[in-house]
Amino acid sequence: MATLPTDIDKKIDQLFRNKTHRKKAKRLILSLWQTSLNVGPAQLARSILTISEGELSKIQEIFSLNFYDDPRDVINHLHTLQNGRFNSMLRNAWQQNLFYHCIENKNFYKYF
Repeated sequence: MATLPTDIDKKIDQLFRNKTHRKKAKRLILSLWQTSLNVGPAQLARSILTISEGELSKIQEIFSLNFYDDPRDVINHLHTLQNGRFNSMLRNAWQQNLFYHCIENKNFYKYF
C-alpha cells in the first residue's frame, strides 16, 4: 500500500501540526501495511493514533515495544482507555443527577 486510507491520513494531519512529526507519524503508520500482523493494519493504525493523542513519542513507544508483543494488546489498551473514560462520564452524570435530585427534594441526608 502506497498511501494511507483517507480517514487515517486526515487524523494524522489533525493530530500532528508539526510537519516533521506528521511526516514521521505517517511513515510509521504506513509501515503497518508491510508488517505481518494478526489484526488489520487499518484497525491497528486507528488504535495507535487514538492512544497517541497527537504525541509522536507514544507512537514510537508502541512500535519500539513491538505493539506490546501482540497487536491485539494495543487494540485492547485502547478499549480499556475508552471504557475508563466512558465509565468516568457515566459516574459524573450519575453524581450530577443525584446532586440535582437532592437539591430539588431537599433530602440531602438520605443520600449522604
